[in-house]
Amino acid sequence: KNPLLNVMESRKVFNEDYSDSDGDGYSNLFERAIGSDSLGPDRGQDLPVLSIHDDNKTRISFVRYKEDGNSTINSAGESFIYKVEQSNDLQTWNQSGIRLERSVDLGGGLERQTWVADDSKLSGRSRKFLRVRVLVP
Repeated sequence: KNPLLNVMESRKVFNEDYSDSDGDGYSNLFERAIGSDSLGPDRGQDLPVLSIHDDNKTRISFVRYKEDGNSTINSAGESFIYKVEQSNDLQTWNQSGIRLERSVDLGGGLERQTWVADDSKLSGRSRKFLRVRVLVP
């Protein structure tokens, strides 16, 4: 086998946004979009957190690059689109019924946002799932 070919293949896979170079379950694109390291261990405080508070509403909190006008650009010049979505069945996702509850400036162009599902009262079998998706324009 040609070792140069392996290096070239490795670089191609590393540069693919869908790849998970450090094997932690998060794509390279997602890790870059939350200001994390796609080659090493992630800091727990950088990863998205799901929670339910005393009001029984489902929330998701995550780190993201702050908007500058209409775009979010990191120090490497990449632009990201963040979409927070909700589902009742993990198959159908949409952005309705969710609102930004809080945004905290973390410095360095990053912020932590907390989104809440307004109609997520947990009663009986009703469940609400939230996720954040990252896209590139």
